[in-house]
Amino acid sequence: MSGNPLVAKRSDHVDPWAGIWIAEDIESICSGVKNGSWVDGSLGVLGAGLDGLAFVSDPVGVLLQYGVAWIIEHVKPLTEALDWLAGDPAQIAANAQTWRNIAQDLHEQAGNVARDVRLDTADWIGVAGDAYRTRSQQQQGALNGLGRAAEAMALVTEGAGLIISTVRVLVRDAIAMCVSRLIVYAAEEAGSLGLATPLVVEQVTMTVAAWAGRISRYLKALLASLRRLLPIIRRLGELIEELKNILRVFRDGDSGAPHEPEEPPKTPHGKTSGDLKGRKEVVVNDPADPGRTITDIDEVKDGVLWEDKSAVWAGDNARWVDKQIVKKLDSYLEARQHLPGYENAPIGIRMTEPNVDSSLRSAIEAAIGQFRVDHPGVDVRLEFNE
Repeated sequence: MSGNPLVAKRSDHVDPWAGIWIAEDIESICSGVKNGSWVDGSLGVLGAGLDGLAFVSDPVGVLLQYGVAWIIEHVKPLTEALDWLAGDPAQIAANAQTWRNIAQDLHEQAGNVARDVRLDTADWIGVAGDAYRTRSQQQQGALNGLGRAAEAMALVTEGAGLIISTVRVLVRDAIAMCVSRLIVYAAEEAGSLGLATPLVVEQVTMTVAAWAGRISRYLKALLASLRRLLPIIRRLGELIEELKNILRVFRDGDSGAPHEPEEPPKTPHGKTSGDLKGRKEVVVNDPADPGRTITDIDEVKDGVLWEDKSAVWAGDNARWVDKQIVKKLDSYLEARQHLPGYENAPIGIRMTEPNVDSSLRSAIEAAIGQFRVDHPGVDVRLEFNE
């Protein structure tokens, strides 16, 4: 077979996310970064390129030909914002491309694993062969997941650069508009032979103050947007660590792997035993089918069974809420029946990160409200990290 037919569009692969739930969170991050839901609404749509970070002509320079140095001194603080927002568009593009190169390499590695397993186990028939191929699919899924995470980092890198570029252009245009008005005032002052100077000074001061306020709002919106990216980046880092842990299992083997959490002890009937107060990562198996895990409860605290979520926004709110909130609460209802003393315990969702996107928060609150209606006898809690 000539060439490398596995280096192709991912849509040509057998399900690259098989068995890897983390992929859905990564896809949500990619979708959210692309649709700009993290961008402060006052900034509108991001610009089309990074060129605004490069050198731009200083609008204040126009004032020089009018010989009004005292006006330039008033405007100078505005132009400092242009310097603050300057950047290197070529370097940002290079950093983003580096992440895409990493992504491509990881996808190629996943393809190579798929090819080798397909060729090496073609004649391996039986339970052991099937188990090996299933395990290999999980490894491929983890590699593809890391590739998709690298693509998400490229999107975040470009997104941060684009919003700074957009704000820089807005600031430049604001200064230009301010200068155009000041030129009119300068002409009035010159035409009055100095008699209108006090009035012109007042006009200049008020005009500069007004435009300084607008530029300040642009900068605040920029900072608010970048702050929304921080928990997204942290969440992406957590997902990357999860995928790395999965790959360590394949590297180190199952026996004695220190990163694998131990399951809590089970009674002969499959119920979790012992005092659960303060326990974390409580795994609850189905007594009727010990091989089936109902769910894992993140923490048992003050009698409440808590599920922790770190998302701050989702590309598809409805889909995310259905999977991560509604279905999780359903699993908690089923699981608590097998926890002695907690059969009627309250269940809850804790959003662990601050600044949850308003639309996602509304979707979560609506889902919790509907869940309470559908299960009137259940105490359902919801907490946000305010």
